[in-house]
Amino acid sequence: MEDLKYQLHQDIDHSFNLEQHANARILAMEMHELSQNFVLEMSSWMDAFFQELVTSSRASEEEA
Repeated sequence: MEDLKYQLHQDIDHSFNLEQHANARILAMEMHELSQNFVLEMSSWMDAFFQELVTSSRASEEEA
């Protein structure tokens, strides 16, 4: 994930000229960062919820 994060930052830097498209570059960087944070938080929640299901319901991993 870190490699992809770095690559996308590089792509954004190369796609938007700082002088002509500074606001677009800032917006793209912020959107990328917020998207990555969302994915990380969602996968964390999914892992925790799965563990809670397995523990509290006595279900097998397949059922959970």
